[in-house]
Amino acid sequence: MGSNLHRRAIVGIAEILCLLVLTACNDNSGMQPASGGKPYEVLVLGTDTAAVNTVRDALTALTETALPQQEPSFDVSVAYGEIDASTQYARSIVVVTADSTRFTQPSVRYEKNVYARPQMIIYITTPSTERLKAFLNGKGTKTIAELLSRAETNRQITYLRTHHSMKALELTEKQFGYRIHAPEDMLASKGGKDFLWLSNNANSGMQNICLFYSDNIDSVLQTNIKGEKNGMYMKTVPTSLIQSHAEGRDIIRGLWEMEGDAMGGPFVAHCWKDSITGKTMTALAFVYAPEMKKRNKIKQLEAVLYTMKVKGER
Repeated sequence: MGSNLHRRAIVGIAEILCLLVLTACNDNSGMQPASGGKPYEVLVLGTDTAAVNTVRDALTALTETALPQQEPSFDVSVAYGEIDASTQYARSIVVVTADSTRFTQPSVRYEKNVYARPQMIIYITTPSTERLKAFLNGKGTKTIAELLSRAETNRQITYLRTHHSMKALELTEKQFGYRIHAPEDMLASKGGKDFLWLSNNANSGMQNICLFYSDNIDSVLQTNIKGEKNGMYMKTVPTSLIQSHAEGRDIIRGLWEMEGDAMGGPFVAHCWKDSITGKTMTALAFVYAPEMKKRNKIKQLEAVLYTMKVKGER
């Protein structure tokens, strides 16, 4: 790979309980056909046109943060009617039912792998479109979006268990004592002191993962990822950074750029305290794909970060 990058997310608990019921049903374990569709495609359907359109509009309005250009969180389509042979194999389905004789408040539940595998079906019930709008404007849209996003991440993690780069896994085990399920095409690598760069080295849609012991991301990037000329190096864009915390990890999202060059793109970093060394372990994924949309590329890599565990840990 060398030193060049190439020219390459209800007020109060009482109201939440009243407005939102999340019921996770058991997966079907029998043999099922494969679900259809691409990652982050969502089908919204139901017999009440106004209610279906309300959910469609709420999901369509969501956009991804920390990308160079605005991209929708989901690719949403609609169907008016019940689930049937033409729709039952979609990977992510949101079924909307509005009926004042059956429901007194908005409610959400979900099931997995009902007609196909992998599949997420979210059921939204409401007494009226007006109550549905109020619910979605509150915490409803965020909750639905989180369920859909988590399902996509879990699908990718499951796929990576049996479709990953053995070279990347072996290098990570050897240098850090961690296992990682990187994409099968991530075969290029570059090592350094407490640093490992993995890449698919693609001419189009370049995906990369950097692993290192440090929470000083910019210092590590400047030292280890250089540009074509002296004085060129990778760095983060401070004004783009969004920080959060989940599953014991500090998560940083934002944009990266090459100092002295017109290169850049999205990144996401997970940082946590290594249980063995006591050092901060950072796993950083970044994409360079100026010719294409980047949402699915960076989300695929974040799923990879969640597969990173100490060797021998399940």
